[in-house]
Amino acid sequence: MARIPKPTAIQVLTLMVFWGQIQNYMMRTNLSILIVDMVTNDETEQVTNGNQSITPQTCLVDKSETFFSNKVPTNPLRETKFTWGPFLQGQVLASFSYGYVTTQIIGGRLAEKYGIRKVYGGSLFMTGVITFLLPIAAKLDVYALIALRVLQGVFEGVTFPSLHAMTARWVPPCNRNSFIARSYFGSTFGVIFTFPLCGALVPSYGWECPF
Repeated sequence: MARIPKPTAIQVLTLMVFWGQIQNYMMRTNLSILIVDMVTNDETEQVTNGNQSITPQTCLVDKSETFFSNKVPTNPLRETKFTWGPFLQGQVLASFSYGYVTTQIIGGRLAEKYGIRKVYGGSLFMTGVITFLLPIAAKLDVYALIALRVLQGVFEGVTFPSLHAMTARWVPPCNRNSFIARSYFGSTFGVIFTFPLCGALVPSYGWECPF
């Protein structure tokens, strides 16, 4: 019987980095779509249309079964909404980048000194722990949410520099092009998975679930 060839070390490393990059981008991009459901529109805001002031109370629509056959049932898990203005929403989304820029330079050096497993693996683990805490922080105070997102950026800022340091030392020059193309491509898959999954989970389980 023909023996099944064992995967090479490069192939195993490629798969692990590919999966790690999926996790990396799922945790950094999920808030970009979840904030749409987290924030509520101010119902007291009036929209001026010419000389007429239109409020939600003036727009009466017949929502009978004849016209609306696909009704979405009210989910009690989705009752928590936040009245963040556009500027505050921007700060929430940008806070990740504030922390991300702080560890870009030292990330590679940390991997050289302490190893890729501790730096890259540890950063993804800590980012995952913080991700679980984001719904709690959001309900406590928006600035607690911003602080945790900054901390997420600090941890994830070392990921790409540590990968570059690892590639330079672990991957032979003849394999680097294919290794980078295959493993780093997990970043794109992270975004591809995150947005549809968030869109599927939120209507049934609320915005806290994807975190």
